[in-house]
Amino acid sequence: MDLSRYSNGSLERKSRRQRMILNERQKDILNEWFEKNPYPGIDTRDYLAKVIGVSEFQILTWFQNQRTRRKQREYKCNFGKSQTQVQDKPHFKQEDMVS
Repeated sequence: MDLSRYSNGSLERKSRRQRMILNERQKDILNEWFEKNPYPGIDTRDYLAKVIGVSEFQILTWFQNQRTRRKQREYKCNFGKSQTQVQDKPHFKQEDMVS
């Protein structure tokens, strides 16, 4: 928790940075670049920041978030497949195995 102390000894929470809201055009540009390269260099991030009108740090954060979301989607997709494969296999009780 980020707290700052006033001279009178009271504590107050620092306000969060305002959330970045992208319009459809900005999202399209970022998604197009993400498909080409999910790990853009500083030059590409600077270029995108100027074209879109946000800071380079916000571009960096957006790409980090997109990579995380993609990994989560892939994990969910693969997890669902592995669960289906497990359910397709016949289940035997220990009693059935002993002859």
